Amino acid sequence: MECELQDADTKFNSAEARTVGLVVVGDEILKGRTSDTNTGYAMAKFKESGLKVKRVAVVADQEDDIVEELRRQVSMCDVVVTSGGLGPTHDDVTLYAVARALGQAMTQNAQMMKLIRTQKAKRSPDPDAEISLTPAEEKMATLPLGSQLRTPPGRPGGWPVLQCGRVFILPGVPEFFEEKLDTICASFLPSRGPTALRRISLGLDELQIVDALNACVSEHTEVTFGSYPFHGEGEVRTVVTVEGDDDSAVTLASEDFVKRVEQLCESEEAAVLGVDTVSELHTSRTWRTPHI
Repeated sequence: MECELQDADTKFNSAEARTVGLVVVGDEILKGRTSDTNTGYAMAKFKESGLKVKRVAVVADQEDDIVEELRRQVSMCDVVVTSGGLGPTHDDVTLYAVARALGQAMTQNAQMMKLIRTQKAKRSPDPDAEISLTPAEEKMATLPLGSQLRTPPGRPGGWPVLQCGRVFILPGVPEFFEEKLDTICASFLPSRGPTALRRISLGLDELQIVDALNACVSEHTEVTFGSYPFHGEGEVRTVVTVEGDDDSAVTLASEDFVKRVEQLCESEEAAVLGVDTVSELHTSRTWRTPHI
């Protein structure tokens, strides 16, 4: 898959993004040696910001695999965030993959070299010593051509966020990934707030509400429906979610679905057990289950 995005990317403003993708890089995740907590954290942050996640992928520490996935996501998402593969060792190839995916050369970045030297100077016992970079440090200062080192507003001394075109390149260590993602979402991506959401709890099995659900999916194309079965104790047997950017459209679709369920199941007692509003869902975690 060829990628001819250089011209478009130079004009791209991340503050206008509406969709996002995530590429998690690491053999240790695919082999089950390390748990991937970054994906869950990112999904929650993107949802808070009102960004639509279009794709998430975990790929090996193989440059060709990363390039292929980046090209796919850049072609379908406004912004792509990567996690992992930024260290100095042989298997840290994310930067090279980003350069290839965006059609850019790799070059030593003067600003990054200065930052690394500054950090080394702070740790040096001799303040007058000449600071040189090791080959590993030079590798870390070699970035895709056109990369931006973006410093958060109000934090001129903070370590910058690396952005190349529409790709934000983050470390894989959860502590650092979360810190950088917080910065990106707060300073460089739009904050539209969470999308409108309703959760409809039903005392019915999924098979009983298929007709009502399918009819609403066809009728209300501007919102997204989800259906989640519950097994075990309790009255709730199915939860249906309705989500969208327009609260009025979500409300209308939710009311239509509830009406159709009640019409289909007139003989059922407590077919609809409750409808949670967006404010209730975002101030309480009690609705979350392994099925959602």
